[in-house]
Amino acid sequence: MLAMQELLHKEISLLQTIEKLKISASKENKTERIQNFLQKMSADKKWKRHDGHYINVATVFTKTAEKLEEQFKNLNNISSVEVRLKNLFEFKKLMENYYHEHKCSLIVEIIELIERESDMLQRGRPDTSLEGKYLFLNILGLRQRLNNLYLNFIETPVFNPEAESFQIIPKDYLMNLYKAKKSDI
Repeated sequence: MLAMQELLHKEISLLQTIEKLKISASKENKTERIQNFLQKMSADKKWKRHDGHYINVATVFTKTAEKLEEQFKNLNNISSVEVRLKNLFEFKKLMENYYHEHKCSLIVEIIELIERESDMLQRGRPDTSLEGKYLFLNILGLRQRLNNLYLNFIETPVFNPEAESFQIIPKDYLMNLYKAKKSDI
């Protein structure tokens, strides 16, 4: 009987280890997919010349995608509070510039999250409370929510024209999702 209990505990322990490894691999795969997606969008276009050779050309759309990719990397760079606040400030300025062109609820929500995180960092909140270990913002951590919204922003062709070639959903439908509410304007 004791041997059966020990075997059962060992089996449970192994199953828990396997589940932790699955979760870890899933997170790594998701991060890699996002990085590959952003790199594909910001990659130079290959154009065929009249002599049959190819040339790499950076278009306005790929430059925009590159700028958005760089901002995404900066947004995920959390080396110190000062660097994070500087990156959030630059990110907020970028979002405000887009808001002047396209008033939509997605940008408003991103700006609100930036301001909320900046406020918490300036008050001295520990990073662990912002990453999702203490769930206080609709189940997701503040930074994860900000990342997800910014990825939605990057994937919207109105803001990132290069994303249109990667989209299955029509851009008109996407913009209707994020139309500005009268209270946002």
